[in-house]
Amino acid sequence: MGLHGALTPALSWVQGGTAVVLSGLLVTTWWRLLPQRAIELGCLVFAVLVFAVCMALGMYWPAHGAGIRLPPLYLWIPVVYVFAFTLTDHRTGLFVSLAILLLLMGVSLPYLLQGAQAEYGNLTLQLHFVSAVLIAALYDFSSYQHRLAFAQFTLDWLAQLSNTDELTKSWPIAAIWHR
Repeated sequence: MGLHGALTPALSWVQGGTAVVLSGLLVTTWWRLLPQRAIELGCLVFAVLVFAVCMALGMYWPAHGAGIRLPPLYLWIPVVYVFAFTLTDHRTGLFVSLAILLLLMGVSLPYLLQGAQAEYGNLTLQLHFVSAVLIAALYDFSSYQHRLAFAQFTLDWLAQLSNTDELTKSWPIAAIWHR
């Protein structure tokens, strides 16, 4: 079998590790051994590590990472930023996403320093640029949601204050009647 599609020892380790981790997550979820949030964040961390390992194999050791094509891998990497913001609040999502971006940039930095010799150098730079733009957009959107939720909370609180009798701390009949 040629290099394309061959199952190398490195890919066997990645696939075996994925099978073990996913089995462990299934058991952990089924038996509720950890809170759901911890399991979700564990999945995110695992996905990022698999991306980083596959990037490194595809960039630096293509013979060991046979079957790993960087362009299709790059299509899936931005999904982790969306999950980072989905699973956390907007500030934590920003810090988690930036940490992921820095990790992946660190993995690719020696590859990018090769310059013209790097087959996917331009594509890798584009991935990092698009990732940074996506992180900024996700942060802006999640900040908007945060501000909207805070405004709704404030509106509800003001409505309750306006309908509460200050002396008795109860709702007047008119306020109850119009509810």
